[in-house]
Amino acid sequence: MTKKPYTNDVEAIIYAININDQKIIEALTDTVIKNNYDFIMLIDAVKGTTRTYGIEKDRPFFSEYDDVNRVSRAFLSRCYVGDDFEEFIRKTSIAGLVKSLAMKSRDSLFYSLKSSEGQLYHKCFTYSYLEAGSQLICCVIRDITDVYEEEKRKNIEMKNALDLANKANKAKSIFLS
Repeated sequence: MTKKPYTNDVEAIIYAININDQKIIEALTDTVIKNNYDFIMLIDAVKGTTRTYGIEKDRPFFSEYDDVNRVSRAFLSRCYVGDDFEEFIRKTSIAGLVKSLAMKSRDSLFYSLKSSEGQLYHKCFTYSYLEAGSQLICCVIRDITDVYEEEKRKNIEMKNALDLANKANKAKSIFLS
């Protein structure tokens, strides 16, 4: 509070909050999302709503949806690749998540999708409650396409090496007989 020097009348009341810690947490969160995840969702299992946080083109974004089950179905119907669509929808519904999280504290689902340009991506959804006893479910979505493709390449190399070893073994058997 400041006062006039001669009359002691109140001129202004100053209220200051140190927001440095809040800014550091925001920057840290943005960096973690940008480097590790496509986006993070906070799902309210009671209300059926979701808040989505992410980084797109190096800019943070935030969106809210009232009916997470409807929004999820609409999104996945456009780009989901797989023959178990209804099963995947059931698992990713709020009821499916609550059931899964009642059995284990964390659950991960893997799926493939195609972009509107036809590019194939592999994703990992990991779900857990924000806090024990809470109805808020945290979902992080990661792009695992690079990991998936590397694993696929290694499996092909292993299969080729096994085939080569089997052919060598067969040739040795023929030679020795």
